Amino acid sequence: MTRRLMLTCLTVVLTDRSSFFLVSLSVSLLSIAAHNTVQPLRDASLNAFVTVEHWLVFLVVICAAFL
Repeated sequence: MTRRLMLTCLTVVLTDRSSFFLVSLSVSLLSIAAHNTVQPLRDASLNAFVTVEHWLVFLVVICAAFL
């Protein structure tokens, strides 16, 4: 939930493209690191699935940076 709020609220305030992608990359990497450290879900396979989802968000941000 916090990641979603940070991605939407903080990136709306930013006006230039470079700071937008810098914030998006840092938030996506921070969410990957936090989820891998905490492992908040009881089911290990569900934790792995959510980790893949975090990596997909990171991949989308990287792909958007190259467009």
